[in-house]
Amino acid sequence: MNNNDENILELAYKTVCEFEQSNYEEIFKDENNQVVYQLNKSMFLELENLNENEVDEKMFEPLKYPSYRKLFNAKYSDIFRRNIRAIKPELLKNEIGESNLLEVIKSDEKLHQRFLANSKELDLDNDGVVDRIDIDDNRNAVQNVADLNIVGNDTSKEVSRGNKKRDELEL
Repeated sequence: MNNNDENILELAYKTVCEFEQSNYEEIFKDENNQVVYQLNKSMFLELENLNENEVDEKMFEPLKYPSYRKLFNAKYSDIFRRNIRAIKPELLKNEIGESNLLEVIKSDEKLHQRFLANSKELDLDNDGVVDRIDIDDNRNAVQNVADLNIVGNDTSKEVSRGNKKRDELEL
């Protein structure tokens, strides 16, 4: 990987870390160019509704990482995996940028697999049920699982209409 690719990947990890960062977390680079992660004590206590004597002081000591990628792997990778499953892929792309999302995902196989699984199963008609498109479908056949309630046991929408007309004529 050349230096430019490393910079692009590092910038992508920085963007994802900032996306996952809580209000009481602070992330910055120090004078030695190390990524520093620390918790803002007063904000943490206020947001978590805790007293000072209920928490360990070591929680608020700054932690240093050589790169945003190391910080991501230490603090945010599990949260991001959960968010990939919970947040629609299009919203994630809009929020952190498609190039940033793809850079981070392609560098981690577990993230890549989870993202692919999540993006395959889309709710195309917004009925709350994931629609799985059948590769063998054509224009006349059932296009997705949500159409099954329309056609019943028939093989296509046209067959369904024909059967309904036949049933009406028999009555």
